[in-house]
Amino acid sequence: MAFELKKSLQFSNDIILVDGAWGVGKSAVTPFIGAFKNVEKKRIDPVFEYVAILKWLNKLDDDAASTLLSIYADYFTYHNQIGREVNLRWSDDSGFRNSPGAFRYVARLFRRDGDHVESKIDDTNPATLIVSDFAVIAPSPLHAALGDRLKFIEVVRHPLYLVNYWTHYLNDFRRAREFSLSSEYHDLRIPWMASEWAPEYLEASPFDRVLLLIARSQDLLLQSIGEFPKCLVIPFESFVIETESWLQQIGGFLNRPLAYNTS
Repeated sequence: MAFELKKSLQFSNDIILVDGAWGVGKSAVTPFIGAFKNVEKKRIDPVFEYVAILKWLNKLDDDAASTLLSIYADYFTYHNQIGREVNLRWSDDSGFRNSPGAFRYVARLFRRDGDHVESKIDDTNPATLIVSDFAVIAPSPLHAALGDRLKFIEVVRHPLYLVNYWTHYLNDFRRAREFSLSSEYHDLRIPWMASEWAPEYLEASPFDRVLLLIARSQDLLLQSIGEFPKCLVIPFESFVIETESWLQQIGGFLNRPLAYNTS
């Protein structure tokens, strides 16, 4: 018997999803977003990326995709509130040292869990900050899962500045600690976005592969952004030069004031 998956009850807090392609500068932008009032430490998370890609590849049903996103957004929100996933690695982008107001997360380690945490989440609206790659390519499951809770920010960058990063990234693409989704074609690991044109990918030189991947993924991202009724697009180059102006726009988009010094 066919049945539809669904998460019946949800928290009501904001979910800030900062998305973009590989190497666009998300790690430089997100500390500023984390400086706004009641925004939680960021979580660099592949689940949103995996669900989006599986949906794009038609390997995941709509209800399964939206239900997974809904569950995971609330799962991380709750566990973050009780200090269950504090990243103590000193050098990580999402680690203790790089999280504004970091000591509040340590204090949570000693608080009790339970239903009162759920009430606190709904009363105080802590914004869960998640960083992902390519989540933009599955807009429908995101909207179905999160609705008005979703504050979607897409970081973009001029393709010229992606070439070096993507070249190094693809040189290491076959290593065991690379966790991006991929397929195999003639015993060669193929990035997921090249799965439909694998023969062309194999025939190209390593440098041309990079150019093809960047060009076609950029087209995909631009098409997908147009399907988001509410989305803040941040060009990385502009953000670096006009940071204060962008902070005002981000604050208006999130409807939150700055809580920490960003100078």
